[in-house]
Amino acid sequence: MLGSAQILMEYQNERYLYTGDFKVQPDASCEPYQNVLCDHLVTETTFASPEYIHPNPAEEIFRLADRKVNVVVGAYAVGKAQRLTSMIAKLCPEIPLYVHPELITYHRIYEKHGFNLGEWKPYRRAEFKNEEQSFYIVSPSQFNRFSRNKNVLKVFATGWKQSYYQCDEVLNISDHADWNDLLQVVKNSGAKHVYTVHGDGNHLKNHLEGSNIGVTILS
Repeated sequence: MLGSAQILMEYQNERYLYTGDFKVQPDASCEPYQNVLCDHLVTETTFASPEYIHPNPAEEIFRLADRKVNVVVGAYAVGKAQRLTSMIAKLCPEIPLYVHPELITYHRIYEKHGFNLGEWKPYRRAEFKNEEQSFYIVSPSQFNRFSRNKNVLKVFATGWKQSYYQCDEVLNISDHADWNDLLQVVKNSGAKHVYTVHGDGNHLKNHLEGSNIGVTILS
């Protein structure tokens, strides 16, 4: 998301890198992840398990486009909503794309900072109801208002296998690294010790046991 960053600290000739939340999948709505060499890597482990291998995000969008229905997409207001807007506008330019008014301020900030999110328009209820196929991106709070609506397909964008919000199905697009991406980041960092936060680090610790990389689970 716009504004996210890693923190690199050097102390007694040792380099300590804190990643924060990150992904390595391409995303036109933000700067790409930057691999940084370090001795100690502090990394999030939200999806640090072999059961989490994220699919190609473009294929996820095309899967919805093939349904030929109006799709309400639930997404976090900052970061995820802009990523999905950019992807849908680029991959499905022929399908109308609406954005809820409360997201527009954030979209404008992204565009002000040079990130082109493509063609989208503010939501208009009467216009949306008359569409035969369209996308409508809303925040989680607005998404809940469609829970009983039978006339649209309700999907929530998340990397988890199930959504915390009531929906018809999950749109498997995540802003966290999956298992393979995490392993690659660890390798590229050259770190001799990894510290895990924000998730379960046990799979990573077991996977790297016997290697020259030590793993400490912080949380």
